Amino acid sequence: MIKTLTVLLSVLTFFCACFGPFRQKQEPEPVSESLVIESPTVSINWDKIRRIHSDKEKVETLLGPPDFIDRHKVGEDWYYSHTRSNGYAVVSFPISGHLVNHVQYVKRPKWK
Repeated sequence: MIKTLTVLLSVLTFFCACFGPFRQKQEPEPVSESLVIESPTVSINWDKIRRIHSDKEKVETLLGPPDFIDRHKVGEDWYYSHTRSNGYAVVSFPISGHLVNHVQYVKRPKWK
């Protein structure tokens, strides 16, 4: 009787040790996240701004008024923030030279 139980226990241990890792494991349930789909027009409007060729009126028409304006010796920087962007986007206008009131530098928003 003890010999039979020992053999049965050995076979059961062998079976569980060899075939246990090959059993199908439960898949974790997916974590649901709410997706916010942004209208592509915001990104498209940023693509329409061209350095040197775009002026202040065109930028304000495309993007609307800036969140705030930083005026300094060299010119002014218009800062735009968006709920789906990391940090601020910047459009710079010089106050002297041949590019007055035209875009000199554009830093597009980095979308989340």
